[in-house]
Amino acid sequence: MTLTAILPSLRRSIPDPLAATRWPVGTVATTTDLRIGDVSLVALAAERGPRAP
Repeated sequence: MTLTAILPSLRRSIPDPLAATRWPVGTVATTTDLRIGDVSLVALAAERGPRAP
């Protein structure tokens, strides 16, 4: 459990850790996911599984 899960209002006061200039236009970070356009990276990782070494 994270501090922002305990105090959701705290999330609005914490700076966004996403460096917008390093991601494609349309990238959105939430507290639970990273989306590029309509693609959820959490869902993509769950679908594809871990990377092979």
